[in-house]
Amino acid sequence: MFVLEVILGILMILFIVVYLFRNPVSVSSSRFVDFKIQIYEALASLDKTGDLRKMAVDNNVNGIKTDLNPFLADLLSYEVVIYNSTANITNYPSNITVQNNTIAVSYFVSGDLGKYSPRDIRVFAWGFE
Repeated sequence: MFVLEVILGILMILFIVVYLFRNPVSVSSSRFVDFKIQIYEALASLDKTGDLRKMAVDNNVNGIKTDLNPFLADLLSYEVVIYNSTANITNYPSNITVQNNTIAVSYFVSGDLGKYSPRDIRVFAWGFE
C-alpha cells in the first residue's frame, strides 16, 4: 500500500511539473510587453505636462502623434485613435493593417481642467520583429 502511495505522489509531482513548464514564455511576447510599457510611459509623460489631456479633449490626434514621435519614432509604426465613453471619435486610421504583430495600448483621461470629458486614447503599434 505504501509503494502505491509513493508512486501516485511521484506521478502527481511529474504531472504538475510538466503542466507548468510545457509552454514557457517566449521572448517575442516579453518584447511586446516591453513595447507596451514604453508606449504607456510615453503617454504618461505627456499627461504629466498637461498637453495630452488638452489634445484628447480637442480630439487632436495629429498633435498627440507629433508629441509621441520623440519617444517612439525610431521603434515602431503607430497610429492614435481617440474614443469617448461610447464610440470612436476620430477616424479609424486606414493604414492600420491587422497583423500578428500588432499591439494596442489604452490610456484613459477624465478630461481637462474644469471639463469632465472622459477619453480613451489608444495607440496601435506594429512593424517590430
